[in-house]
Amino acid sequence: MKQELRQNLYVKRSETGLPLIAKYHGRGALASWLKTISIRTAGKHLDRQKEIPVDDQTLEIVQPRSEEMELLQFKSVYHREFKSSFAEALNSLEQRDRQILKLHYLERRSIDEIGETLGKHRATAARWVIKARDELALRTREGLSARLDLTPTALESVMGMIVSQIDLSFRALSPKAATKS
Repeated sequence: MKQELRQNLYVKRSETGLPLIAKYHGRGALASWLKTISIRTAGKHLDRQKEIPVDDQTLEIVQPRSEEMELLQFKSVYHREFKSSFAEALNSLEQRDRQILKLHYLERRSIDEIGETLGKHRATAARWVIKARDELALRTREGLSARLDLTPTALESVMGMIVSQIDLSFRALSPKAATKS
């Protein structure tokens, strides 16, 4: 495949009479152009092959280790409970806190924009975002604790693992959960 790439780049091609490097006009980064040509050549090479050879090094990269498999299984077990606890916690917040979180996370508004929308100083808006986020996390943790019979240390571990991977955006929940008054 490397040889095929070199030939395409530096040897005259029968259809155009020019090597591919002659088509590079310097409009973008050479490295990006070479990467694109390499990917296209590899794609054509793979299309011609019936089987893709895989060596041990490739398998090590792709195949998850046993610890990772256990972690994935652990996350899948607690994901549903976490999502339910998160939705309940969100719905239990005051309307203003839900609005602030919606503005910040769903609409991706800046602290300045939130302050302007609510008619408050940016420092007040920033405090409100932090307070609402912390309250949501606390209520989610309490809901998860009520659902699962875990020690505080295990609960924190579960929260950390799930939060590190889960999309906590409001889009993960129904629109009603984010905007319910």
